[in-house]
Amino acid sequence: MLFASRVRNLATRIWITLTSCIIAILQAGPVPKHIAFIMDGNRRFAKKQGLHSISGHQHGYLKLLDALQWCLDLGVQAITVYAFSIDNFRRESEEVHALMMLAEEKLLDLLNHKDIIDANEVQVRIIGDLNLLPAQVQLAAKRVMEATSHHHRCKLNICMAYTSRQEMAHAVHAVQSKIEDGSIASQDVTVQTLEQELYTKGCPAVDLLIRTSGEHRLSDFLLWQSRYAQLVFSDTLWPDYSFWNLLQALVQYQRSYPELQKLQTASQLATASIISHSLQDGFESRQSSSQSDDGRKAQTSIVSASVQLHEAVCSDELCLSKQAAQVEATEVDTSDSSASSESGPASPNQSPARLAGLSGPGQPHYEGLPHPHQQSCEACNTAPSTGQQEQMNPAWGLVQAASNNPIVVPNMHASKLLVHTLHADVDCRTTSLPSLSRRHAYTPQTDLYG
Repeated sequence: MLFASRVRNLATRIWITLTSCIIAILQAGPVPKHIAFIMDGNRRFAKKQGLHSISGHQHGYLKLLDALQWCLDLGVQAITVYAFSIDNFRRESEEVHALMMLAEEKLLDLLNHKDIIDANEVQVRIIGDLNLLPAQVQLAAKRVMEATSHHHRCKLNICMAYTSRQEMAHAVHAVQSKIEDGSIASQDVTVQTLEQELYTKGCPAVDLLIRTSGEHRLSDFLLWQSRYAQLVFSDTLWPDYSFWNLLQALVQYQRSYPELQKLQTASQLATASIISHSLQDGFESRQSSSQSDDGRKAQTSIVSASVQLHEAVCSDELCLSKQAAQVEATEVDTSDSSASSESGPASPNQSPARLAGLSGPGQPHYEGLPHPHQQSCEACNTAPSTGQQEQMNPAWGLVQAASNNPIVVPNMHASKLLVHTLHADVDCRTTSLPSLSRRHAYTPQTDLYG
């Protein structure tokens, strides 16, 4: 017995040392800030082991604790797990009742795992339409959320009575209520406004989404938050999921990281293209109005829009002007709209619009407009000199572009790319970035989840 105990202790130490070394190596590369799990395969695991189906869910809960610890060791900031879908209420009433009793028990049990929850300052959040849950489950959820509300190092989102469509409907209704009570104007509603009403507010976008048991679908889970996520589908049943399976998923994420960054940057560029059209319309409206207060108001609103664009571009720690040079999809026809696209890029004096920055050296300063980039950009971590400001600030470039005639903006291939990437059925792992030049047609190549 003593010998066996020593062997177990030695094996435990070796395992801890090995995992620590592997984690240190992985942390040398990009680590996901937000990992989401679709914990699928509990019932199949129970059937495989000859157990009652509820036993499979109990094993699944234990695996959740393991996965939480692995993610904490890696330094992940947010973990979201799909525990119970609204669609699961369609199962047999006996199974649903057993699952609700198990949920109440395990939610309260989380408070007993102080070595994980309290030691790592994990804030537990039960998200979804909680009104659909039994009263006892709601009380257990409230208790665990209140007990961990002061933790801020990591967030654990447990989705119960949840679907992504219901979450988005909830966000729209919340924004509508704010409009009706006058706390926000309808014209001020943006993507960020809706994101602040999602259940996952305060968490970064999902970087890595993992589904177990061999199913290749998202099942209405985090569709909004997973628009740039690396999707990994594992054949392993959730209770059998191991640290090595997670390592494989992380390696896939790190290999795909450059392409995912390119995709995000291309989307930022497409957004800049769309907003530049709006800025052009605003300036045309200003020029056609009288030289009175209306004209000055139009000018002020456009400057405000340009500043908001810059803040949006830098919000995800992506500097548009720096990243654009590394993106394959930055080839833009900057010649006059009547000129041939084969004539090559125009010089800065020929056209004020360039995709990466949209303004260049020698561009005239537009009289009467404040410069939107007076302070250092946190995302760039750079304090630009006066001569560099027009080059580094895409928002200022849009104002510059909109203040000159003829206005030339990137063609709408960029806008199509933005719409394409926002669709939930696009597999971000294999989406190829089309050129934004008129010489190339928009022909995205996608592999739908495997």
